[in-house]
Amino acid sequence: MKAFSILMLMLLLFGGIGTAWADGTADAGTKLGRGVQNVAFGWFEVINEIGIEADRRGPWIGVPSGLFRGAGLAIARTFVGVIEILSFPVPNDSEGGYGPIIQPETVFKRR
Repeated sequence: MKAFSILMLMLLLFGGIGTAWADGTADAGTKLGRGVQNVAFGWFEVINEIGIEADRRGPWIGVPSGLFRGAGLAIARTFVGVIEILSFPVPNDSEGGYGPIIQPETVFKRR
């Protein structure tokens, strides 16, 4: 259990190290970091969507709809994160790019 806790702490601390370059290009480290962030923080989609939907539709309709919408997005973002972690050395497209599979690329970059 202690080793798992240390591993999770390292992933959270160093998950964002591979960030995109200033010109917008990405590399394998960027893809790995993005995947770790999406796995670790994918559940934030629930909180984000509840807030967005409550602002848009009011709390009585927005909270339940945001909960369901956020749950779906959280599952999708976490799944994409796992795919990016497992395939980080492999480019996403035929041009050798490591761009994001899902937009926005992390939960912290809102639409």
